[in-house]
Amino acid sequence: MRARVRPGSVTAVAILLFLSAPFLLCCNGYYLASVVGQDTIELNGKQFDWNVELAKHTSNHKLFVGGKSAVGVVLAIVGVVAGTGLLMMKNWGRYLALGWAGCYLLFVVLGLGYEFVVYIPAKQKVFDTLAVTQTAVNVARPMVYLWAVLSVILMLTPGFALFLLNGASAKRAFAGLPPEDDWPEEDRRSRRDRDDYDDEDEPRRRRRDDDDRDDDDRYSKRRRRDD
Repeated sequence: MRARVRPGSVTAVAILLFLSAPFLLCCNGYYLASVVGQDTIELNGKQFDWNVELAKHTSNHKLFVGGKSAVGVVLAIVGVVAGTGLLMMKNWGRYLALGWAGCYLLFVVLGLGYEFVVYIPAKQKVFDTLAVTQTAVNVARPMVYLWAVLSVILMLTPGFALFLLNGASAKRAFAGLPPEDDWPEEDRRSRRDRDDYDDEDEPRRRRRDDDDRDDDDRYSKRRRRDD
């Protein structure tokens, strides 16, 4: 059985999956820990719990952040498994990577929808409350958009994965076919033989064509004499 040759596009997707996994684990692990425990800050001697303040403006923020972070951790683990399967040139690795990419895009799109409709406005209101105690917190106000911006950037990874794994080279490789420019030896030999035959036969075809034209010329001259 012919060994599968791993194209560069498949290797690139595996590397992207391995690089994105630690980032997803760290970020989503941090947010998951923040909603499980306390996330307090002190301003002018007063203690503020970020989760308590958010709960005043959106009651389901813990469910949203916790659920989104848990899914992010699972996707990071699945990405590592899929990347390993890709490096081993296993069909299940390709299917798992395609499923990972689709789920990741859906996960980000739904998360961004909630972020802009509910979560970011709620965080802005919390900053309004904190700014009453200390106006310096307004310096950190743009940070409410940080996760949304990172999510949009990270959508490039599943986008590249879908594009590269659906390419012709990846499909041929996982189907057990050689690259398009890598013909087996017997196929290359038969192609060379056909080309050699065509090269040898070309002069004969050219002579036949010349003879046919000569016959046509003689026939035309004979017709003119007869007329």
